Formats: sequence, C-alpha cells, structure tokens
Amino acid sequence: MLACLCGIPSISNSDEQPKSYQGFGSRFRGGGRYVGAEPVLLFDRKSVICGSANDNAFYLLSLSVKERHVEVIRKSETYLGTPDIDPTGKKIAYVSENSDGLPAIWISDIDGRNARRLTQSQFPEDNPVFSKDGKSLAIVRRFSREERNLHDSELVILDIDGKHERRLTNDRCVDRPIRFSSDGRSLYFSSERNPDDLQDPQSQAHLYKVDLKDHSIVCVLRLGLRSVGPCDLSYDEMTLVYVDDPNKDFAYDVFSCGIDGSNKQQRTKFGGYIGGVRFGFNPGQFTFLVEPKRSGVGDIYLYDLSTSTMKKVGTNLSPEKPVP
Repeated sequence: MLACLCGIPSISNSDEQPKSYQGFGSRFRGGGRYVGAEPVLLFDRKSVICGSANDNAFYLLSLSVKERHVEVIRKSETYLGTPDIDPTGKKIAYVSENSDGLPAIWISDIDGRNARRLTQSQFPEDNPVFSKDGKSLAIVRRFSREERNLHDSELVILDIDGKHERRLTNDRCVDRPIRFSSDGRSLYFSSERNPDDLQDPQSQAHLYKVDLKDHSIVCVLRLGLRSVGPCDLSYDEMTLVYVDDPNKDFAYDVFSCGIDGSNKQQRTKFGGYIGGVRFGFNPGQFTFLVEPKRSGVGDIYLYDLSTSTMKKVGTNLSPEKPVP
C-alpha cells in the first residue's frame, strides 16, 4: 500500500475554489502529443485504442483486414487523451478535463463504461501509466497553473482507488513516466535533466529510473532527445523505441536500440512529425502516429521488430468515419 504524501495540494473543502484553469487545455488541442491521440496496442494484438484529435473520443480500431472497423468506446464534451491499458486488458486510464478545463486522471472499463475520476488535485495532470500488477498508476502532475510553466512537471504514483499517492520527484525538471520495472521496485521515465547533475533542468531528454522506495534517480541511457514525449520501453525492459531528428532539422523518424544503447537502428524514413510511439504487451511490436500537419490527425502504423516491417492500420479521424 502506498503512503499518503503530506504536502501535495488537493482541492480544498472550503468555499474558496481555484480559478478556472486556462492553461494546458488549449495546448492539448493544439497539436503534437498534447492531443493525446497516441495509439495503444491491446493485449490480444487484434486492436488498437486511439484518441480522436477532433472529436474528444477514444475508439477501438480492429486490425483485422477482413473486419476492419472503428468503435467508439468513450466520448466527452471536453478533452480526452493519453490512454494506457492495464495488464489484464480490462481497464483504461486516461486524461479528461473537468468543467473548468483542468486535466485530471480518470479510469474506466475497456469499453468506456464505469468511468470515474481518480485525482482531485488543483493542478493539471497527464500521462497515466499502469504498474505491471495493475494496482498503481504513475502520472505527471504539473505543480503550477501557469500556461507556459512546463518546469513543474513532477512524477506522482497513486493507487487505482485514488486514495493514496506519493510524489516521486521534486526538482522542477520535465519528467514523463514510461514503464514500471518488472520487480515493481522502480519506474522508468524520460526527463529533461542533466545526467551529470540530476537536479539541473536542461533542454535534452534521456532515459532514467527512479526507485519507488527511496526516490533515488539514476540515468539509464543518454539519448539527447529534443523532448520527453516520443519514447517508450518494451514490456520486457529490453528494447527502447524513440522519435528523434538526428540532424536537428525537425525531420523526425523512429529509432530503436537496446536498453544499454546497443544495436541502434533507424526504423522509419518519414522525415516528418511523429506524435507518439508506444509498445503494447508484446515486446516485438509497437504503434506510432505520423502527423503530416502536426495537427494530431494522422496515420497509425504498426511496426514488427521481428520482421522489421510496418503497415498502416488506420487513421485517427472522426470515429464515425470509415477507416481507409
């Protein structure tokens, strides 16, 4: 059981409530990973859950060529994004805005039913990641309501009942959870911090690991990525996939390597904008979204590392429209 963290602000019981949030909501709908359209491959490897950039919806995309279709599983009047699936394949955690535009963490059944809000903080939250036993979530909480203040992005871990939580980082570095370790003792995350001075914010992202007990941080792999978003670790913790522009010319592609940096390979040749890259439960397959206009709307691809092949499996257009 996780201990409650004293000092994490929560919604007051008094009549004085926080002012309406006007910050990241607009950013979430402005393009890139903030639209939350990152596709997630389900456990059965037969379908993908993806966000729709223009309909505030999650939909289930079948990968069967013969029966390819989309099914709306969750729809909202406000923003929905950054979904993650629990190890049983029965639950989905995601971000949804409340009535004043504040992004909070929610959880529901995989079909969108029985939705409930987990967090009640006064600050915007993002990027839920399930632990491997499905009992906990790691999230990003931005301890600032200022529109452009990204450097208060800290890691928080909470039980899926939403009653107990712990803050893992407190250093004003931009952090994003990636995956819990198999032994349940640590959390991998990407961060814009200096590997030689872990308290020092910088403009390049690397792969780190934080101990869930003593909160100590170690750099696992120096990546030098432009941002913390486009990076994921396979379920067996052996392979890393990430999005990079080696020439620093905003011509992005997907790369892979071992967790120790070995066997680096360029996997795509799009030379454009890639909004997200995500492993499913199969360590040999990952999905990603290619966004030609950086609008959050693009083509969903499934890549198979065992054969070094990829195929387009759909487009994250309005879920009411047929998939090409």
